[in-house]
Amino acid sequence: MRARSAELKRISRELGSERPVSAADLLSGSGRYDAALRALLDYCVSRPELAQIMGDFDATRATLEKVYHILLASGAGQWAGGHFVAASALAYPDTLRFVLSNRAGGLSHLAQMFALVEHFERGAPLPQPPKAPSPTA
Repeated sequence: MRARSAELKRISRELGSERPVSAADLLSGSGRYDAALRALLDYCVSRPELAQIMGDFDATRATLEKVYHILLASGAGQWAGGHFVAASALAYPDTLRFVLSNRAGGLSHLAQMFALVEHFERGAPLPQPPKAPSPTA
């Protein structure tokens, strides 16, 4: 477990320190940043608990990459409580479930980013998605 934690910290340092300066750079990838993003995605898909959540939401590696870019564009490319928010949001079961459950509606991207920052900074609970109405008899 400690090795995985160290791996995520290393990946986060890379992603959080060398950010692309333009949208074109972000989409094309550049050297260490692109390698770090691939490493983050590898990390996520290799963890059984995250793979299970991905399966629950029919999410793929490409889905995670898209969600990561949305998080960056929404302001989650920042550090909070020792976490690079956009990366950690994908790397922990509770936060991955949160972002995937809001993918098809739910909270706005900005509201998700704010909730994630508060979660990593202060340990605030993540908002629960609204429950579907129960069928009436």
